[in-house]
Amino acid sequence: SKNLFTLPDYVVFIIMLLVCILIGIYFGFYKVPKNVREYLIGDENMTIWPVAISLVVSYISAITFLGLPAEVYVFGIQYFYIELNDIFVGFIGNYIYLPVFMDLKLTSTYEYLERRFDKSLRRLGSFLYIFDQILWLPLVIYVPALALNHVTGIKTNIITLLVCGVCIFYTCLGGIRAVIWTDFLQAFFMISSMLLVLVKATWNIGGFGTVIERNVATGRLHFPDIELSLTKRLTLPTMIFGGTFSLVNDGILKQSRTQRYVALPTINEAKTAFWLFLLFKAIFIGLCTYAGLIIFATYLNCDPVTTNIVSAKDQLLPLLVVDSLKDFPGASGLFLAGVLSASLSSLSGSLNSLAAVFLEDCFKPIFKQLTPKQEQAIVKIVVFVIGILTLGLASTVAKLGQILQLRVALGSVSTGPLLGVFTLGIIFPWANAKGAFYAGLSGLLFMSWICFGAQSMLASGRIRYPVKPVFTDGCSFNITETLSTTQSINDYDETKVFFMYRITFMLYTAIGTIFTIILGLIISYFTGFNKIENVDPLYLAPFVRSKNIQNNPTEKKRYLKQNDDSNVRLEEAVELLNKRKD
Repeated sequence: SKNLFTLPDYVVFIIMLLVCILIGIYFGFYKVPKNVREYLIGDENMTIWPVAISLVVSYISAITFLGLPAEVYVFGIQYFYIELNDIFVGFIGNYIYLPVFMDLKLTSTYEYLERRFDKSLRRLGSFLYIFDQILWLPLVIYVPALALNHVTGIKTNIITLLVCGVCIFYTCLGGIRAVIWTDFLQAFFMISSMLLVLVKATWNIGGFGTVIERNVATGRLHFPDIELSLTKRLTLPTMIFGGTFSLVNDGILKQSRTQRYVALPTINEAKTAFWLFLLFKAIFIGLCTYAGLIIFATYLNCDPVTTNIVSAKDQLLPLLVVDSLKDFPGASGLFLAGVLSASLSSLSGSLNSLAAVFLEDCFKPIFKQLTPKQEQAIVKIVVFVIGILTLGLASTVAKLGQILQLRVALGSVSTGPLLGVFTLGIIFPWANAKGAFYAGLSGLLFMSWICFGAQSMLASGRIRYPVKPVFTDGCSFNITETLSTTQSINDYDETKVFFMYRITFMLYTAIGTIFTIILGLIISYFTGFNKIENVDPLYLAPFVRSKNIQNNPTEKKRYLKQNDDSNVRLEEAVELLNKRKD
């Protein structure tokens, strides 16, 4: 690959990195966090907009930024219809999960598991989160580095070193506030670079109508597939059902998200931030989907993958950028800044959240008498060490198939069981610690078996999915490659593959969650259900909480007093008080 970048491109890119460094210096030396809690979750006076935007950009990693357009190019826009589940997720998140975490204001989400169950479950939760993040972070860095290597000529290890270095610096120095404000800046780079590319590329091929026409003709632009199938790669029912579980976990329960919500002063502000997060996420995923349609319309007659113009599908968007914006000095640099912003925001959020988990769940239980200075040192060392570890692992990540699918599949090994354990605690007051612990552990083993089995079948070609057609008849050079990408998928029998391996990856989190909940309730039954009145109402979802309190007059008095003392103005507390007056 040759270097297609000019001096203005590098200038724009370096400015973005410098501003991130300056934000870190500002929060590290001028607005110094007073203590570790403020370093990790802010001083609870953040405002809604920066937090909502920070939630989105930490959610939209470079894997989505580059992987989703490639997904649309190969398989069509079916994945976009997952956005239809946002409305369900909004209500489920705001009325079941978010109130619990906002009332408790925990630095580590997994502290909830100890309070509601016991220490061993907290350790299991922390371990699953750390495991998930360490699997994910190398992908977050490596994917954009590989894609950008092709269009810039900069070696992948130099890009990964730059991103990790800058990110470790500002996250180490400034904590959560530096993370949130750099996210705010990075959102500008991500959106502006994407819009610039989309507008210019649409103009180049003759307008919006041409994009639609070419994609409809090849079946990329289509209505949702409403077939009730567990093995079809993506259908609307499996995306709505499975995607709801995934998004509740990714949008609320993940440590890096919870830390942002509790940085807000009130539950109402947290709920607003969550709705805004869902709205902005839908807009950004819409832009990424449209990018996939434009890529196909642009390269309609000369597929860059078959002809080896690019070596991986995730390089399609960078290729479009360089081809579309070559007449605009600095524009490609803006896009590079946008992609790396997506990486930086995800990496910094995860580093900060891992620092919180390691301090609260790994160090504090062992070293009881840590001084504030020691705590500060521990969180900064954790950020540094995990950053370096990510850098090392990123260099070992090889081509791993469809990146978006791989991320969902690997993530689901731990996210399903984790969501199951939290749900047992929040919705089922009679679930006990033994039930939750053994169900969580079993869920992890069960999902590992399914996910790794399915990934090995995909890698060996024993499972294949139908891809949309591509063409090379308009290329201006000779093609020696065989057109393997359009190979018929009717020449193999998928029924020879074990059924559980064929289940769509969209259902993995849901399967892990439901398996864990059912097994947890069965084990709780055989080991003696919890008495409902023994569970602190604050650990339960509001709709379960009110029943718990009404069944127990002593708990009612304590709860009302507790809410009065802590100024937590919960709607049911007021209602219950009114009922007692009546």
